[in-house]
Amino acid sequence: MYYAINEGKKIPVGDRPCWVKMQTNGIMVLCHESEGQGIIIDGEVYHVDGRPELDKPTVDIIWEDDTKKLVEAVGLGVGENKDHGAALACAVRFSKILLKQSLPDLTDAEILACGALLDDWEPNAYEVNDARNHGGQVWRCRRAHNSAESDTDIVPGEEKGEEFWTPYRAAEVTIAKNNMNAASDPKQTDNDYRKGSLWFNMTTGSLFVCTNVGTEATWQKVTVGFGG
Repeated sequence: MYYAINEGKKIPVGDRPCWVKMQTNGIMVLCHESEGQGIIIDGEVYHVDGRPELDKPTVDIIWEDDTKKLVEAVGLGVGENKDHGAALACAVRFSKILLKQSLPDLTDAEILACGALLDDWEPNAYEVNDARNHGGQVWRCRRAHNSAESDTDIVPGEEKGEEFWTPYRAAEVTIAKNNMNAASDPKQTDNDYRKGSLWFNMTTGSLFVCTNVGTEATWQKVTVGFGG
């Protein structure tokens, strides 16, 4: 996505800025980027820095991956001049970029540890190794597809999504996800849990613990006794 920087503020523009130029008769018209003097943002015309003069507020246009320029543009100084909110936003965005680039080389444990930086799943075009959060689980794309158009029934965790999405798992991740208000006993297909996860069937009062994870999960019923 492109952003416009105006007086230290970042304004989202979109993937294709709407370029305009001033005709000799003083009328503003749409044009190709190569001829553009400015762009339209939320119905207002802005002059783009470095383009032929235009009697409008001037902005700088950047692509979202241009992190260094963004940091400089929003005026991240030091001391009293430091914009901590903007600095944090830049750090998060830059971390997301680095994570996306590194996904093929990271272990499951490393990816799970960075799960908060991943976007939530939504219908869209996905490539192999894209990662998304969905249903409390982090998922990896196994096959390229477009769930916003032709593959609308492909959803992580659902039956038709099994060939396209697989959950990240790591034995060294010790945080367990529990299901303490289930209406039935767990099945082997309930495999998006961690070793040590608890499952409580409220209907029968039965408690289960996950003893193994993988393509199929192993659940063991726990017998709870009380000493006298």
